[in-house]
Amino acid sequence: MLLASIVALGASWSQPVFAAPAIHMDETTASSGQNIWSGRPAHAEFVTPASSLVGKQINSMTITLKKSGAATGTTEIGIINTNLSMKSVFATLDVSTLTTSYKSYEFASASLYTVAAGDRIGIKYPAGTSSANISIMRDTDLADPFDGSNSYHTFYTTSWSTFLSNDLIMTLKQN
Repeated sequence: MLLASIVALGASWSQPVFAAPAIHMDETTASSGQNIWSGRPAHAEFVTPASSLVGKQINSMTITLKKSGAATGTTEIGIINTNLSMKSVFATLDVSTLTTSYKSYEFASASLYTVAAGDRIGIKYPAGTSSANISIMRDTDLADPFDGSNSYHTFYTTSWSTFLSNDLIMTLKQN
């Protein structure tokens, strides 16, 4: 009876509108993993000025990880500065909770981050050893790179190494 009265008065009835997440990167071709430990403490996707990621807002990052050996400690996921400090932390993770098989993990931040040229979007784990570490999955298939060489895999040892034809397995989105 109430609905009939509202319609009779000329009101319209509408369903709430929910926006789908805006996905800005969705690299899913898994090739091989790369260890992250004290000798190689950071892996990231480097964003060049020509990257399609520049100016996009993100607050969710999904990466594929596993642990090896008795890895312990905390890893940080987010935007990594050149000097290995964190520009923006999406999340931290107790690495002992990772599985020993590759699995996708989503890390979300309550705040939006606007991607800028020069950003390194990834993971930092300055602990561990060559036998007790964590690994991140990457794509080395030349047939389907994300964004060409405009964004690419990089990792840190004593300086940043670049791999223009590789990408991290990563989904970046705005929820």
